Amino acid sequence: MRSEYVLRKSGNYITTPTGANSLESYLREINDLFEPKPVWVRTSDFEPREIATLAGGERWWGEDENPILGDRGVRFGQANPEPFRAEIAAIVRAQRPNMGLFFSYVADVEALDFAIEVARDEGWSGPLGTMIELPSAALAIDEFMHRPIERVVIGMNDLSSLLLGGARSSSFVSKDHPVVRALVKRIVSVVHDHGKSVFLAGNFCSNEFEALARLGADGLILHHYELPEILPGKIADYRNLDVVPRIKAETAAKLTELGLD
Repeated sequence: MRSEYVLRKSGNYITTPTGANSLESYLREINDLFEPKPVWVRTSDFEPREIATLAGGERWWGEDENPILGDRGVRFGQANPEPFRAEIAAIVRAQRPNMGLFFSYVADVEALDFAIEVARDEGWSGPLGTMIELPSAALAIDEFMHRPIERVVIGMNDLSSLLLGGARSSSFVSKDHPVVRALVKRIVSVVHDHGKSVFLAGNFCSNEFEALARLGADGLILHHYELPEILPGKIADYRNLDVVPRIKAETAAKLTELGLD
């Protein structure tokens, strides 16, 4: 569960009472539906300019020459501890025994240590995990394994883009590129050697899905609206809820209105 989409849907940043309450309420509802099955929530990963579209976000947003890079995830939290702590606090208030917490856009072990310390300070007592989506984190995977995390999620969108030096949508960025596959296989091997679980997440076409499914990860995390394309004819009674694309379109419209597109 990605907390930034809850906040974008509410139209309020985490530092506002409405934003914090919307995240807490959503988590409680999800837990009521799925308990005792595990539910994992990921800390927010906004593009800096996206924060400007939310009520209460005016104080916190910043401009980046390339919004997809730079001040995102835990890196943003290191520079702006107040909203990061507010988000962790809201998650802790909704905590249940089946919940896990993992961190986004973690550049190195220092960033991971920061995030873990904040979570513990705010009262988090459940399992922890981390995204591995930056090459700097991927190359430091051995160090990450000596931290108290149980789950690794490899963010294939960012990792493939940053490794191959192109925009996610460009024709020369492929999640099935030999260099990407080699690095993913190494991460999977190291994580399993330490007795922890590892998953792959991202936007996949059917060919990428089939290739990545053979790399030994414990599972792939997919976007609901992409299931018919990835698994054609295999999903019975599919309902296109269209939630993520709709929220993305709403945010894009607000960015245009603010002149930040």
